[in-house]
Amino acid sequence: MTFDARESGAAKVFGVGAVEAKLANIDIVSVSPVKVRTKVIAHIALGVVFIAGWEAASTWFVDPFWIAKPSVIAASLWTEIVDGDMPGHTTITPHHAVTGLTSSLIFGVQIGIQFSLRPFVQRSRRCLF
Repeated sequence: MTFDARESGAAKVFGVGAVEAKLANIDIVSVSPVKVRTKVIAHIALGVVFIAGWEAASTWFVDPFWIAKPSVIAASLWTEIVDGDMPGHTTITPHHAVTGLTSSLIFGVQIGIQFSLRPFVQRSRRCLF
């Protein structure tokens, strides 16, 4: 259990006073801006390395038919946004997802009920439960 009430502003960050934190066994650890900045830089660097590796892999090692290049994806996305086609595509995707879910629920429940009414299915279910 680490607790240091001398850390400047740590209790204010968590909205708890130092005495209340001590009584409630809450660990107050302040995060210095240097650590946060280092984490942000590390996350950005990891993202850049990932995208660069993806670009290299799709350029030299994998057929572009299977994995598209990030640069091609970005160019296509930009073209869709500039041409104004993106809102249409954005609205049709949830429409297809909801339609597929609804139809699978309607037909799937009906098929499940029909199968459960069959004597063979009832006998085979008894051995499992």
